[in-house]
Amino acid sequence: MLDTTDIPRHDRVTMDENVSYPSQDRFTLQWMLTPKASTQAGVPNNSDAAFIKHTRKPKPSKLLLHYNYGAAAVKCWGRGTQVLTEYANPPRPSVPVPAPMGPSRISNDRTTTVRKLNVARAADGGNAQPGTRKGAEESVDSEGRALMDEDEVMLFFWGNTPAAKQRHLKRVQEETERMGRWRGDILV
Repeated sequence: MLDTTDIPRHDRVTMDENVSYPSQDRFTLQWMLTPKASTQAGVPNNSDAAFIKHTRKPKPSKLLLHYNYGAAAVKCWGRGTQVLTEYANPPRPSVPVPAPMGPSRISNDRTTTVRKLNVARAADGGNAQPGTRKGAEESVDSEGRALMDEDEVMLFFWGNTPAAKQRHLKRVQEETERMGRWRGDILV
């Protein structure tokens, strides 16, 4: 994680009198993608956020800002997230097998699949390419496994820190002990 001293402060030249920089915290605005020139002129990259003075409204949640920053970085710059799916083997629900409907098919009969593919390509103007991503909810690899989107990648990283693993083991141990006490109380 970056420290506040890692990014130099760029104070704004013009700022309303009713806003100021927080005295204890620092909220740095960073562009993930280059915006329009008009937007960039109003809030340059790596500039600090200023907030309305004398208000009781809370500042943005640091936890959510860190999470959102990580998810945005994965979305904009992340590559190779399929490695997490292949090697980490995160738990995923199994794909339900549909009940057979209609007459049984002959083994290796692909006419229906070919027909559906041709209809999909025609609907897309003939631009449908194998493996193109339409969105995170439709992303699958060549073996039909769902790929992780940027939020799942962030949750994977946060859930696999040493502290998170230790908390999980502690919860499992406490649950095991609780069940053992419960079992002992029933058998007595």
